[in-house]
Amino acid sequence: MFSNINLCYFIAILFGVGIPVLIFKIKFWEQSARVIELEKKLAQLENEYHAEQELKLAKLEKNFIMGKNRYEKTMRTLNYIKDKQIELIQKSENYKNKLEQEIEK
Repeated sequence: MFSNINLCYFIAILFGVGIPVLIFKIKFWEQSARVIELEKKLAQLENEYHAEQELKLAKLEKNFIMGKNRYEKTMRTLNYIKDKQIELIQKSENYKNKLEQEIEK
């Protein structure tokens, strides 16, 4: 009978110690699974953020190139206008000189 009581105490102690340990292990496994899930989500968000930043950079590069092209086109137009003005000034100077020569004759 004494051995039955000891066995009962032994089983009670096992359950008394084992169940809290088992409960702790289950909570630990659940938390580990949650951590893994959160790490996956974080990696996904980081990838989305990286893709978003690349898109913003591509848009900035596009706008820069378009602005540079507009600037270069404007400068070519201004240089063309300046050259035409110089031509007109030279023509008017030549015409003026011709008129002055004709008047002197």
